[in-house]
Amino acid sequence: MLILARKEDESIVIGDEIVIKVVSIDRGTVKLGFEAPSRFVILREELRQMVADKNKQSISGNEIANESLGHLSKILPHKNGTPHVKIPNVPQKNKGK
Repeated sequence: MLILARKEDESIVIGDEIVIKVVSIDRGTVKLGFEAPSRFVILREELRQMVADKNKQSISGNEIANESLGHLSKILPHKNGTPHVKIPNVPQKNKGK
């Protein structure tokens, strides 16, 4: 990790396309300005982590959903109306007797 000290209104250049400027320093908070082409995604670390966590949840949720869909596809009828597997007949209670 490269560590650089900068004062207010000073910048750091990365390659030919990215400029990071110290905009202000106030009571222990540093405000940075970023100039970069739109193809670069710039996120605060906590937001990047939140997105990664949501993606992981989505993937694990899809695995469960896909497994459930696999089970359903075995009992739901095909396009021709016949089920993949035989569904046992459930005896009906006699009504009125």
